[in-house]
Amino acid sequence: MFQLSRALFVHFTIPKTKPCQIEFSRRWFVTSQLYRPMAFYSLKPLTEQRVVQLKKTFEKNLSALGVVGRIYLAPAKGIGGINCQMSVPISQLDQVKEYFKQHESDFGTIEYTQGMEDTTAPSFEKLRVLIKKNVRNSKIRIYIHK
Repeated sequence: MFQLSRALFVHFTIPKTKPCQIEFSRRWFVTSQLYRPMAFYSLKPLTEQRVVQLKKTFEKNLSALGVVGRIYLAPAKGIGGINCQMSVPISQLDQVKEYFKQHESDFGTIEYTQGMEDTTAPSFEKLRVLIKKNVRNSKIRIYIHK
């Protein structure tokens, strides 16, 4: 005879006064096209004005290429530059690389880190370009020897 373990059952209560909506994350959906994970960063000083310009152009142009992911931009006040993690449709891979090559004056030569496996489920739901104080978290530890 087959017995179910108690661990398989989950009980939860939803208050009747609040409406409940269940949404499934898009990353669980499988698409017909393949995506390749890509990442890069560059620590270069950028003006605040240039960071705002790049944010607008990245959102417009990379979305048109079907890129999803996170791009963090930071001005030279903190640790300035760009930090990028994205899922790129395989069909648009060369166009995306060419697009960032056009921005060599801002970031220098870019060395990409690419994922080992292409996937039909992108790692991100959408493209988000965010302006941060620092492109990298800087934790400096100071040790005092007595």
